[in-house]
Formats: sequence, C-alpha cells, structure tokens
Amino acid sequence: MRSQVVPDRLVVLTFDDGNRSDATVVAPLLERYGFGATFFITEGMNFLENKTSRLTWPEVRALHEAGFEIGNHTAAHGPADAQPTDEFRRDIEHIEQRCAEHGIPHPTSFCYPGYRHRAEAAGVLADMGYRFARRGVAPEYPHALGRGSAYDPATDHPLLIPTTAASGPRWRLENFIEALDQARDGKIAVFTFHGVPDLDHPWVHTDPGLFEECMGHLHTHGYRVIAMRDLAEYVHDETASADPYAGIQARMTPAPVDLTTEGATSPVGIDAKQPRFGWKIRSARRGERQTAYRVCVSGSRSRAADDDPDVWDSGKVMSRESAHVPYGGPALRSDQTYYWSARTWDADDTPSDLSDVATFDMGLLDSADWVARWIGTDARISAPLLRKEFQIDGEMKRARAYVSGLGYAEITV
Repeated sequence: MRSQVVPDRLVVLTFDDGNRSDATVVAPLLERYGFGATFFITEGMNFLENKTSRLTWPEVRALHEAGFEIGNHTAAHGPADAQPTDEFRRDIEHIEQRCAEHGIPHPTSFCYPGYRHRAEAAGVLADMGYRFARRGVAPEYPHALGRGSAYDPATDHPLLIPTTAASGPRWRLENFIEALDQARDGKIAVFTFHGVPDLDHPWVHTDPGLFEECMGHLHTHGYRVIAMRDLAEYVHDETASADPYAGIQARMTPAPVDLTTEGATSPVGIDAKQPRFGWKIRSARRGERQTAYRVCVSGSRSRAADDDPDVWDSGKVMSRESAHVPYGGPALRSDQTYYWSARTWDADDTPSDLSDVATFDMGLLDSADWVARWIGTDARISAPLLRKEFQIDGEMKRARAYVSGLGYAEITV
C-alpha cells in the first residue's frame, strides 16, 4: 500500500551522465525554485578524462551538499540487458565505492544506462537494496519519440519506472506541458534530461533557455518537484509485483493512443461544430489491424474514464478509420471543455483497452457569444500598448481569454 496518496502535479526530475551543466546551469536554477532532483553519475562517457563537459567528484559531492540526490548510473555505462550479471554488479558497486570515498550517501536510486534493462538486472538491483530505478520510454513507445508514460505506482514496478518525457534538441515548451498533463489521477511525471547544454551528445542536448522556461512553468503552476528518492513517501515496497514486467505488459495491451481532435492534442478554442477525432493503435503484436471503433464524449473526466458518456456514444462502428472520424452527437456548446475516449476492435473482434482520456475545448461558435467591446485607440501609434486592471471576487475556477484582432497582437496576463 502507499504511504501517502499521490497528489496531482507531482514531478520527478532526473539528470543523466554527470554533465558539467548539472553544476553550472541546472543546480542554481533548481535551488532558486526549491526543487528536488536526482543526478545519475557514471564514470563512463569519458567522465574521468573530459573535464570540459563532465563533472568532477568534488562537484558531485557539492550537488549532494546542496540537497540533491546522487544516483547510480554504473561505472562503465554498459548495457544492462547484455552485461554478464557479475560485471553489472561490479559496475554498480564501483559507483557505490566512489560515493563513499567522497562522503556521498550510498545510492538508493538507479538509472539503466542507455535505457536498456532486463528482469535479471532488476533482480540484481533488488538484491543490492535499491528502492527505485528509472528506464526510458520503451518498449511502450519508440525511444526516438522521447515521449512515454507517467509512473503509476499502482501498476509500475519501482525498479522499472518509465520516463514520461526525455528532453532533446527538438523539444519545445509544449512538449513539456503535454507530458506534465499526465501528472494526475495517482500518476507521477518523471523527466529525463542530459546536458543543459550537452556539449558531447547533441542528440540529447537541451537548450538552457528552454530549460529555464520549463522550470519557470513548474514554479508558476504550483508543481511539487522532487528527487527520485522522495518517491518513498508515496510508494510502499508492497506495491512491487513479483513480475517486474507486469506493469509494462499491461500497458502494452492494444489500445488507442495519441488521441487528437482536429489534428491537435487537447486543442483549445476550436470552431468546428462537428470536430473530427483521430488516434493511433498501440500494440505489441506486429500487423495489428483495427476493424471497428467506438468513440465516447463526456462532460466530465470521471465519466469519460468510467466509459459512461453523457454527451455522445458512437456505439461500435465497423470501420478501419482512425483519422478524421466526425463527431455525431448533439450540438456542442461554446466555451465548453469536453472529454473523450476511444476503444477499438482487432481482426479477431477482440476489444482493446479503453484509451486514456483526451480533451478538447470549444471556442465561441456564434457571433452572439462575443459580448466584449473592441479595445483600441484613435491615436496613430504603430504598436500601442494597452492595459486594463480588474478584480475577481471569490475563488477562480477557470479563466480563458478569447482574442480576435486585425493584424498582429499579443495578450499577456
């Protein structure tokens, strides 16, 4: 059982490979916001030789003294799914010894080098007393996608914690926010970063400006940001299944994923009165083929998750279509958030799991919905700056600004 209920907006930050930017860029920003984090250290990746882009052990100790967790990333950064068990154990013990030499506590969190893992490796970690171990986004998602599943302590083994999102050079703030949306309903968003910037491996590089934006977003929106060791507050040893891969296999059960409305993920302000839905099929089986689908739209997240729609139920539709599937229910309301889910059937007429719940927000559909007055000035100013102050009485549940302008405009709150 869990020690505490997992709150919404719980985030774990992890940083791999001992990049110098951990000390020069990352740690000062995390300290400013009071965030926790885990830094996974390896002596592979030219750690001992390259002191231009890698930390020194005294700098690793300084991260510990600043309150951050130091995790084990093995001596040689070798593939845990291919290393002989004895060699894997020795690589782990080497980092433990190096931590002890520098006055750093015995690590209890581990990161699989190169995201590669197997059941035997998880067993070694359990025998050596490790509480938590982070993997990548696979096998549920391709590594190149950089997007994975939130950690669900109810189903995921604590020694095979999935990466919710791994930063890279193509990342944008929108990718970060999309991953953060999974930090609810008992699930925890776990992020993987490498160098900020990464001078040696551009394929995992994170732009420092983007990183600052991401951390600012966490702070502004009230997320609790912790190190991996702090998961002990929420995860009890009894949650660990005898089969460490049971949670992964359950997530690999066929189901619609990557749900879109009008071609976008969780769009806001759409004006299509009959929006079109789309999804992809996740399956561990090659050649998986959809033969039918069912789409349900609800007015609340709970009803959508319970497969109890109160707005529209398409019923089982015999079709292979998984894109541009039109909404066919009653008229949708302006300025309303809707929640939807999908289920598919395969060639054997076996139904999939219900998808995760997706959302879409309607814009203002009719001219009568626009009751505001134009904001402007008679002065001939090329780029006027206009300001309005107002006070909100009572507790605010939701606020949204609908903006229409001639030419270019920006709005800030």
